[in-house]
Amino acid sequence: MAIIRSRILGTVEIDESRHIRFSQGPFGFEEYHEFYLLDMDKDGIFHVLQSVDDENLSFIVIPPGLLFSWYQLDIHSNDLAELGIRTLDDVLVFLIVTVPERMADMTANLQGPIVINKVTMTAKQCIALNDNYSTRHPVVAKASA
Repeated sequence: MAIIRSRILGTVEIDESRHIRFSQGPFGFEEYHEFYLLDMDKDGIFHVLQSVDDENLSFIVIPPGLLFSWYQLDIHSNDLAELGIRTLDDVLVFLIVTVPERMADMTANLQGPIVINKVTMTAKQCIALNDNYSTRHPVVAKASA
């Protein structure tokens, strides 16, 4: 078990199996490689991708299928190869969510999914090949679309 600090969740004890390594950090934060995937709620909808090196760097993420049943992971095969993914059973996918002051204005980044090889716990933020996906897709208004 590890103990880490998170700006969102405070001090948290977390199992080492939730440790994720990015070869290149998320877009805009490429120098950050070590994260933990923390559960934010007991329902498993919201999670926190928390930097090991900076307690102030965290992303709220969601599995796309819970709110966007129509979402399809569509990324370049080189991304899958880089992560060592051989089958979709090895994949965890999360979308970064922006939560503004008004919850009704929450958006999800469908264009830049976080893809994790759940066997090796290596990750990469990828670029979706689907031109219909946006970086600010409404969560509340479009969740049933």
